[in-house]
Amino acid sequence: MGRNTEMYHLMTLLDEFRLVGATGPSGIGKTTLVRNLSWYLMDRRVFSDGIIFYSCDGANTIHNFMNNFMLAIINAWGGEGEMQYS
Repeated sequence: MGRNTEMYHLMTLLDEFRLVGATGPSGIGKTTLVRNLSWYLMDRRVFSDGIIFYSCDGANTIHNFMNNFMLAIINAWGGEGEMQYS
């Protein structure tokens, strides 16, 4: 899998915080790292309520980001409808 140091760092952050993000320039492997970590944690049932993966691709404004993020949470809980951030 590689990038074990980065995965371990994110896992230690998740011990303290429930929301963790990966930032950096395009193309350095943030999405792959976080997806791999998500699968790793899901396979081991680390979080009994599950894991929500949200990609920020296309979230070019804070409003766009918040709307899409809240919809990802609603969809993960099996909800329907729309939610607007203002």
